[in-house]
Amino acid sequence: MRKESFIRRCGKRVRFILGILTLLWLFIPNAYAQSPDEDQLWAKWINNLIPYLKWPVAHNPLVVCTVGRGHVDEFLRASIKTEEAAAARQGKKLTPIQVMPQTMKSSFKDCNVLYVSISETDVVENIIDKLNDRPVVTVSAIPSFALRGGMIEFMRQDGKPFRINSKQIYQTGVTINADLLAISENVGN
Repeated sequence: MRKESFIRRCGKRVRFILGILTLLWLFIPNAYAQSPDEDQLWAKWINNLIPYLKWPVAHNPLVVCTVGRGHVDEFLRASIKTEEAAAARQGKKLTPIQVMPQTMKSSFKDCNVLYVSISETDVVENIIDKLNDRPVVTVSAIPSFALRGGMIEFMRQDGKPFRINSKQIYQTGVTINADLLAISENVGN
């Protein structure tokens, strides 16, 4: 009888602990997770950065790739569609932009811009190495992204909105507008 009540009590405790762990797993955000608000912000920033960049060869369409978890690609498509509609109402024509989600197995060979999600923090160097100095502008909100070989890092604190590794950008033949450099922290002199 005593053995049975001990097992019954332990079983209740084990179920209780498992229930708490399950709730914690569901409600505590992943260290690499981004909120939809951040994804939407990064998408708008990417779309707004493009006019400040010039590639050695003109592209039509310009291809923006995304790698990692999140919804930046979806928000970017929506942002582009909104901008295209506004331009059409004003009789302006924009360079077409195509959004292509990628995986870590991709070569990124068709990309002009590559957004690296914060979920890829541990493999940033591997992604950058795959590019082999091709004119692909890498952008991310990963802390220290520009210091780790990335080109444009979205900053999360007050002050300058971007950290730019201009050395990395210029090595690929891409040029960056001086107005963008003026509002950014430059780390690749």
